[in-house]
Amino acid sequence: AEIRHLTELVVELNGRQARLAPGALVRDADNRVVLPSAIPPGSLVKYLLGTQNEIVRVWILTPAEATQSDRP
Repeated sequence: AEIRHLTELVVELNGRQARLAPGALVRDADNRVVLPSAIPPGSLVKYLLGTQNEIVRVWILTPAEATQSDRP
């Protein structure tokens, strides 16, 4: 998905608003934890939803990872 930070715990994923869970972890392409406000706009990511459809984990992909298919 393509992500963009909007406000505090709200991001936009592929043009739709989504909420980050309190304590959500965002990791950059070097696996460092970053603040949601530090997410570069338009980054390609993988994410994990929690039980209430809030985003609990976000991984910013490297260019090589972004071109790989999820399918085996």
